[in-house]
Amino acid sequence: MGVQRAVPFFATAAIVAAVASCGGSDEAVPTIEAVVTTEAVVTTEAVVTTEAVVTTEAVVTTEAVVTTEPAPIEVADVRALDPAITEPAIAVCDALDDLDTDGGLDALMALFAPDVVVSDAITGESYSGSADVADYYLRLATGFGIEASNCGAVRQSGNWVAGSYGLLNADGPISQGIAAVHVTDGLVDQQINHYTPVPGDFQMPTDNGSGVLAIVENYCQAWIERDAEAMARLMTDDPILHTAREFVGVDEAVAFMTGLPYEIHTCGEPIKTYNWDAIETIMTDPGEGVERTMLHILELDPLDSGKVSQHWFYFDTE
Repeated sequence: MGVQRAVPFFATAAIVAAVASCGGSDEAVPTIEAVVTTEAVVTTEAVVTTEAVVTTEAVVTTEAVVTTEPAPIEVADVRALDPAITEPAIAVCDALDDLDTDGGLDALMALFAPDVVVSDAITGESYSGSADVADYYLRLATGFGIEASNCGAVRQSGNWVAGSYGLLNADGPISQGIAAVHVTDGLVDQQINHYTPVPGDFQMPTDNGSGVLAIVENYCQAWIERDAEAMARLMTDDPILHTAREFVGVDEAVAFMTGLPYEIHTCGEPIKTYNWDAIETIMTDPGEGVERTMLHILELDPLDSGKVSQHWFYFDTE
């Protein structure tokens, strides 16, 4: 079974000098005029020395500094999906539609490995083994009256799949979020649910000119560029990074992410649902020269301009 691990997840200016050519008079004393004209040449050499102004190309290079304005994120096609991995994960979400029907729970449990672990990323609760997990979903069905699920787009990294979902009952939406699902030999052996209960008056902020809707893209681009200041601006005051250990607070979080010994060179297109985003990155391990992908699930704070409040990292170590 794969191990969840955090790896530890932005014309040359040509100066034309008009050099006037000074001619001498044939009627004056030739030698003297020759000297005069050579002095003119000397003075034109002084003009030629204005080629030193060509060193203003150094000023032109400062235009490169101007181009360091936030570059548009490079969205690569890193979404090549392996159906052997993604389909079992999607099937779990689809099976929730029938959870309240006869045989619905059995159909859902048939998608899980016997030693499956289902965790709640928000409460920290965890359920291990088929019996525990079956009881967990039975309580969801009976306690919350789940009647349907709304399954959205997925992203994949190795045996990990991140997919958006929503749960509904007769009164409407119950929660929306993103699940991280690990698949081995066609069965789900780990599932971590990241979600937000959905009150009727909850609204994520719209783009008010501050780039709220592009927060995740900008966050990932700042990571690529190792721009600590930009990353800090895109986090809440007390973010939490969930890796093999937790990093709490802006200073710890930024130091961890900018200090990773990996070259983060591509971000995929994020999937968004409510105040949750999932994104994948492609990175290179300089030591091994191996290219890896990693999934990231981000919680955004709707009360703080949609900034990143929590960040989970998922990838296979093998």
